[in-house]
Amino acid sequence: MKSWSIETLRKWRSYVPVVAGAYILALAFGTLLAPLRANLQNLVFDQYQRWRPRPYNFDQPVRIVDIDDESIHLIGRWPWTRQTMAELVEALAKANVAAIGFDVLFSEKDRLSDDTKACAQGTVHRADEASHCEERADPDVAFAHAIADRPVVLGVFLAPTHDGAQASLATKAGLSFVGDYPTEFVNHLKGALPPIPALADAASGLGFLNWLPDNDRVVRRVPLLLDLNDQIQPSLAMETVRVAQGATGYVVKSAGEFGQTSGKSVGVEAIKVGDVVVPVQADGQLRVWFANSDPRRSIPAWKVLQRDADLSDLAGKIVFVGASATLLSDIVATPLNPSTPGVEAHAQLTEQILSGVTLQRPDWAPGAELVVGAALSLAVAAILPFIPILLDRASQRRRRRHRLRQLERLHPAWRPDRSGHA
Repeated sequence: MKSWSIETLRKWRSYVPVVAGAYILALAFGTLLAPLRANLQNLVFDQYQRWRPRPYNFDQPVRIVDIDDESIHLIGRWPWTRQTMAELVEALAKANVAAIGFDVLFSEKDRLSDDTKACAQGTVHRADEASHCEERADPDVAFAHAIADRPVVLGVFLAPTHDGAQASLATKAGLSFVGDYPTEFVNHLKGALPPIPALADAASGLGFLNWLPDNDRVVRRVPLLLDLNDQIQPSLAMETVRVAQGATGYVVKSAGEFGQTSGKSVGVEAIKVGDVVVPVQADGQLRVWFANSDPRRSIPAWKVLQRDADLSDLAGKIVFVGASATLLSDIVATPLNPSTPGVEAHAQLTEQILSGVTLQRPDWAPGAELVVGAALSLAVAAILPFIPILLDRASQRRRRRHRLRQLERLHPAWRPDRSGHA
């Protein structure tokens, strides 16, 4: 017994320094390997979302006009002529929607149709067609007329470089800030791919369509503001909320207010647009709480274009126009669905902004994670020395049961008593 104790002490004397060194390294790497820790946090966050997705309330004032496969089949192949898009806007305007956000990039002029060629050649015979020949000669003019003086927001794509892209955009909304200027904190981009000038000038707002997914291509955080060469640009969702309220600009609260320390560790705190205040992360991004898809959120585009369509449900709603059609591939991956239509993601983001619900990590979370990790490491270190003993005892019991079964086969009359003796 004495020799066993001495041997045990020797083992512990060599074991403790190894465990302590590994424990210290684990804490150091846990602090230094931030990307690895962020990936683990994302996995936990995704599971929380699957367990409890955001409840969808049909009363929320956001709807989708869906360019789906059926609409493509009935109306024609994509891209649709701008005349068709003008008719879509006219129908939604008659329904008295609060705002229309296009998850579509109109960066090129419309393709020529047969009607366009007929107007250009002067071969139109009917009087009513001739009266609209100016618009038919240039469908972009028809679309520009349809969106002029109406609450329409068009999409813009921002690029990391300015090769083949514009370096600035026309300002549609004002910006004021409390604290440091927000360009110091948000993501920086160099180029913009906007709608053609005729459409950009006529629109009430311009919002970027960019998603900034994580390394696994899943969208968990969405930028509400981006910096284009020292010019703050809003997202499509934020700009549509602004236009729907008739607000003239944004107020950004960031670091530096009332003596706060300036720096990226503080960053942007909140964005106010009209009556809506959105708490955000330091880089101006919002962690999205996604809801499950619900068919009640959408109406097919072909139904909107019908002359006798009942669009009374859209009155006072924010409406996003975008595509879920298979071949158009406007798809983003979310924690709930790896193939969510981009227009639905914009709509869900807007629902969350209007509901005032935000997902934020409390300030104490990093410290709590470190403490819990340290406690688990100590628990594992304390249990490890006993694992070989437990495994050895389990192995001995298995060998003993095996020997007993062999004895029973050799001597059927032999049975062990309760004490284990023959």
